[in-house]
Amino acid sequence: DRDITAAREISFIDENATRLRIEAEMKLVLPVFVVDPKPAERAVERFGAFRDLLADLASRQVAEGTLYLQVQSAFPGALSRQQVIELAFSPLRSQALAFADSILRRLLDRGIAALPASGLEQYNPDYVELRSPGGAKDSRSELSASGLVTLKTLPQALEAEIADRRLSRPLAALVSTLVLSFAVEDAFFDPDLSAKGLAAARASVEPVVRTIAKGERIVRKGAVVSAADAAKLAAARSAVARVDWGSSLGSIGILAASIALACSSSARPWRARGSGGRPPS
Repeated sequence: DRDITAAREISFIDENATRLRIEAEMKLVLPVFVVDPKPAERAVERFGAFRDLLADLASRQVAEGTLYLQVQSAFPGALSRQQVIELAFSPLRSQALAFADSILRRLLDRGIAALPASGLEQYNPDYVELRSPGGAKDSRSELSASGLVTLKTLPQALEAEIADRRLSRPLAALVSTLVLSFAVEDAFFDPDLSAKGLAAARASVEPVVRTIAKGERIVRKGAVVSAADAAKLAAARSAVARVDWGSSLGSIGILAASIALACSSSARPWRARGSGGRPPS
């Protein structure tokens, strides 16, 4: 037994390290969510219709029961009876409706994401890319996954919007009820755009090249061979095989030349010469 050393300098691709690099690069790819303006437009229109109906009913002093039934008929399940009555007869109704409209538009413009049941596992778990169409060029932003607004996290985003506007507690309660009732998901995971990012990341990865210097010890005598050592051994074996094959080709070439020369000589007429260089008589 003895140490195994490299007879000459050898460069080889480290397959395992290259695989790990590819996996890391692909995990850095962000999943792409795209804001669809159509759900937001419908939500804003629906809220506007609700606002107009409630204002009309309240101005005509319609009885509470009838007022609720008319709202329920036009917007079934949107608000409870108590919420409708409280809003309709509140002195803060106009302000609540105006602030709710502003905040609803703001949140929809930012995007309320619909998280898919599956498909995000192969992407970066910490950040997402959010694209919003607008004009000649889409706007793109990178958000932390925790900063992405969903219907589940909407109350926290709503609280932040209300705090920015410094609304009183009674007004904030009315606004919160309205926004939560009319908000919809309008940002959706785009698997095609996201997959393009994965493909680009994979294609851009350079293989990991290792170099074994001439005389470098590959495996120490008596040591257990690790995966890295095994890769070095395989590279050294491949390099030696190439050298041996090249030597073999050289030997074969010399042998072929000798055979050709012999055949060429055997093709000429043979004449025996006697002493003095003359043909025998």
